[in-house]
Amino acid sequence: YQAKAFLSFTYVLWATEDTHPEKQLKFLKTSTELALEVIEKCDVPTTIELAQSVLEWERQLALKTSPMQ
Repeated sequence: YQAKAFLSFTYVLWATEDTHPEKQLKFLKTSTELALEVIEKCDVPTTIELAQSVLEWERQLALKTSPMQ
């Protein structure tokens, strides 16, 4: 699950680097799915914290890119 948490982090990085909105959304969706799986199934606190951090980062990115801002 640690590898999946880091992969989730990598997908967020790819989303921040890509300029195509469709790809960004796909990367963020995949990242979210991986992070949620880690949180749900993993029993290692530090790995769960990493996945939660990824979800928080995604949330902050979504707020920054929101059309209402």
